[in-house]
Amino acid sequence: MTPFHLAVIPCWRIFGKGQSAGRWVVSTLSGIEEMAYETLKEPRGILVTWRGAASAAEMIQMQEGAHAHAAFDTFRYSIHDFSRCDSFSWTPGDIEYSAAIDRAASQSNPNINIAIVGAKADVMEGAKAYIQTTFSPFPIRFFASLAEARSWVNTA
Repeated sequence: MTPFHLAVIPCWRIFGKGQSAGRWVVSTLSGIEEMAYETLKEPRGILVTWRGAASAAEMIQMQEGAHAHAAFDTFRYSIHDFSRCDSFSWTPGDIEYSAAIDRAASQSNPNINIAIVGAKADVMEGAKAYIQTTFSPFPIRFFASLAEARSWVNTA
């Protein structure tokens, strides 16, 4: 599967000398910055791999891109792998906005299950705040491994 980024800003993969795996970067006014996530389109949904220091603003950017994707109405899951994410910063306003745009997106596709993998305390707190808004109709489950998450989304 080919990674893609759903943002409207240009991004590319940089490989260091002797590296077989690169890092995703984006060009900004202040230079080149590493992105905190990578999104892979899979046959029935998306896999989002988070790394380093991530924020709810980046989550919202990812959501807006996913909602605008041509295949969004066919998505059945969104797996978020936070096992390589060091931290996740958020505000209550970010979380409410995130849940509200998911509610709007659910008008065209109410069939998405959200799986969260390897969540640390700050990710868990943000996800619980998202659930408590009661805006989003998408079911959310937490898993210790990607294999467990895949098993759930393939049977849900």
